[in-house]
Amino acid sequence: MINLVDIQDIITIQKSVTEEISNRHLKDFFFNILEEYDIQSDTYELFYVFSNQRKQYNIFLVKNEINKTNILIPYIFTYNYFSKKLLSSGVDLFITKDFFVLYINGNMECFKDNEETSTEEDIKIFLEKYIDMNIDNTYNISEEELELIKSKYTNNYKKIKQINKINSKNNIKLISFISIIILLAIFSINIKEEENNNLIIEEPVNKKVPTKLDIQVVLPIIKARVDNCILIENQWLKVGDTYNKFMLLNINDTYVEFNHNDTKYRIENDK
Repeated sequence: MINLVDIQDIITIQKSVTEEISNRHLKDFFFNILEEYDIQSDTYELFYVFSNQRKQYNIFLVKNEINKTNILIPYIFTYNYFSKKLLSSGVDLFITKDFFVLYINGNMECFKDNEETSTEEDIKIFLEKYIDMNIDNTYNISEEELELIKSKYTNNYKKIKQINKINSKNNIKLISFISIIILLAIFSINIKEEENNNLIIEEPVNKKVPTKLDIQVVLPIIKARVDNCILIENQWLKVGDTYNKFMLLNINDTYVEFNHNDTKYRIENDK
């Protein structure tokens, strides 16, 4: 589910650098900044853009939303370049009732609420201090146009290149931990299945009838037999009775048959 994050719900931090930081060091760079501002990295999603013009990182923090995809509201104007409505060249300024956003060559550069810049002239004076570039195009966006852009962006966001994003350290650790747990669970299940397979006793087609010596090792000793009953220890059994998990299945002139753990055993009568 897409969650369009309004300006007032975005924390912005600007950090000047001498040059763009390599990807391998970016995470440490950002997390050090969060520690500097005493911000818990596991509470927020971190988005960023690098201003080559100012040699500055604009960092945007948004509170994590479970099962939601956070999209910064100023970023929806990317749709204009995706749809080829605007050329991805030059400097474009979009002004809405509540905020303005600056795009350079089709990429979001910065944005700000309109609390201190209530007019278009105020906004341009502010931006003159921000970048040493002329604004090529200015677009005043009405409420209706803004809602339309929101809808179009939302319907196409999977196709549109997203703003740079860094996962929090805790999220990374959590993902790694969950992955390990899943792998261990799968490994454990496989081992149990193998053990269970090894424990299964399948009755062969041509099952060998245990010898009397074998039977005496695994079965109780039959002390006496009268008609259709047998005596084991001090207990008389008839067909269907059980003694120590050995069920008496059959008594005839040739043998006595038991069932134990789904396996049939047969004691042949003495001749």
